[in-house]
Amino acid sequence: MEERIRKKDSLERKRVKIVKTVMPNNENRKKTLYRRLKLRNIKLSIMGILSIAMIFTLLSRYSKVSLLSNRSFELDNEIKSLQAERDFLITEIEPYKATDRIESLAKIRLGMDYPRTDQYVSVDTDFKEHELAEEKKPEKSYGLLSSILNFFR
Repeated sequence: MEERIRKKDSLERKRVKIVKTVMPNNENRKKTLYRRLKLRNIKLSIMGILSIAMIFTLLSRYSKVSLLSNRSFELDNEIKSLQAERDFLITEIEPYKATDRIESLAKIRLGMDYPRTDQYVSVDTDFKEHELAEEKKPEKSYGLLSSILNFFR
């Protein structure tokens, strides 16, 4: 029986110690609650400010993307209209580029005709090339000073 009383006594002491260490007094409890509430309010306000900043950033980026998308659509339409105009002008010009038409206009309006055999003129181009080759021949010079001058020519 004495053992039971000792065990019960020791258990009660432990409970009392535990209760004393865990239970803060009323003033400390108010301070900790105030700190927790203050910290929670600070966290919530920071999260709110960050959320609002992110929303404004997303909205501004979305508006820029939509403006660029509209501009891209306008440019695509302009490209299509310009290509259609180009194709129309090419088909309009095509008859004017026909060689038969150009030949008939040259004969009728300008009085041109194909050259006859007696109208051919041959030109000797070898003579001109020979003269140019003679002009470009380097001068023969002797001496150090003349070779230096020829180097810079």
